[in-house]
This record gives sequence, C-alpha cells and structure tokens, in this order.
Amino acid sequence: MTRAGRLIVTAGGVIIVVSSFLNWTKAVDPDPAKSSFGASAKFLLDHEPASGGITVGIVVFALGALAIASPFLPGGRVVGLLAGLAAGGAAFLFVFQMHELIVDRDLPVALSRLVAVGPYVAAAGGAVVVLGAVIQLIPAGFWARLTTEEQPPVDAGRTASPSDGP
Repeated sequence: MTRAGRLIVTAGGVIIVVSSFLNWTKAVDPDPAKSSFGASAKFLLDHEPASGGITVGIVVFALGALAIASPFLPGGRVVGLLAGLAAGGAAFLFVFQMHELIVDRDLPVALSRLVAVGPYVAAAGGAVVVLGAVIQLIPAGFWARLTTEEQPPVDAGRTASPSDGP
C-alpha cells in the first residue's frame, strides 16, 4: 500500500503543479495576468487588490513541488498530507475571495463567469494528494487483519469435536 500511496501523492502533486499554469480567472483574450501568477498571494486573505510579493501561482507551484517530493522526504507522509490540504485550501480561498469581490462591488455577474478551471484543478490535485497520504498512513497488514475470519473460542476444559457446530 505504501507504494500505491506514494504514486498517488506524486500524481496529485503533478496535478497541482499543472494547475498553477492554468487560467484561474476567465478572460475573453488569453492574458498571463489571468493565470495564478498574475494574482498576489495576499488575495487569498483579502479580496482588495494588492500588488507585489509572491503570487498565488508560486504558492501553488511550491505546494505541488513539495507534494511531489514528499514521498522521498523523512516524515513525508505528514508533509504530503499538509501540502495537499494547503493546496486545496488555497484553491478554496481563491474562489471564496472572488465571491467576496463580486458581493462587495455588487457586480452583476455569476461566480462561474469569473473563476476559470485552475482553482478547481488545484483542489482536485490537493484531494488526490490527501488520499495518497492517508493511504500511506495506514499501517502495513491493516487490511489483512480485517479480512481474516476469527475462529470461535474453544472452552478451556474440553476439546472441540467434529459434532460441535459453529
């Protein structure tokens, strides 16, 4: 199970990295500012426009790279779990802040008209990483113990005979 968990975590990390290059906001014309690299990471905590600092794309890319590397790190099971949760959280916060922006500015537009595929792909990648990390946390032999049938106990003073039923 550990090998499967590692592969799942790595695949989820790749999905997260790919999501950082996708559009996170919709536009009529392709614009690099519409990708996650065009929005400041401050946007995740406050929907007011902010400039400077690292971008959402760098944060998401770093979380994906950390998820990819986690199977090879000591304590990587927990690192992968935290990276997956953080990537999913960043995607959720981005969509939530877009919603807050629409509400505060009383824009006559639906959230689905502003948010592109990027945050949803990042959230899916985060879920895949969390799934793989949870699989890695399951101890070896756990499923085998669940599937073995237990025999009913035999009385200490007498031996079981073929005529004794189950």
